[in-house]
Amino acid sequence: NKVRMIVDCHAKHVKVLQDEKLTFDLTLCGSTLRAPHSCHLQYMSNMDSIASLVMAVVVNDNEEDGDPDAVQPQKRKRLWGLVVCHNTTPRFVPFPLRYACEFLAQVFAIHVNKEIELEYQIIEKNILRTQTLLCDMLMRDAPLGIVSQSPNIMDLVKCD
Repeated sequence: NKVRMIVDCHAKHVKVLQDEKLTFDLTLCGSTLRAPHSCHLQYMSNMDSIASLVMAVVVNDNEEDGDPDAVQPQKRKRLWGLVVCHNTTPRFVPFPLRYACEFLAQVFAIHVNKEIELEYQIIEKNILRTQTLLCDMLMRDAPLGIVSQSPNIMDLVKCD
């Protein structure tokens, strides 16, 4: 879930009953109906927080793993951070307001994603520039130049 709301951490849990005719167990792991974990409720209680609204900031993972034969590689997502709102009294946040908050978190995630992509582009540009310089050294100078001069081969890879 990208948005999770706990209205009252002291509220009694309500058991959800499954129809006995179902041949498989239902899971509420992706549902907003599921009860919070007891350790999370204890954590909230320790902070004197009764209600919370949590929104996930999810960005694209720039790892390029996956199926090399795939026409359109599917971008994996990763959790970048959380926007957490606490209240010291029970608080129900109406759906339209939760939806607006989720939208703002998504807009923020898009901006974070763009900053991360820009950073990767700058790193890639620097690597390409260094590779070009090293190729020029190999063509003009003795092959030892890629180790003894600056920039050198060690500027391309992480090493000591």
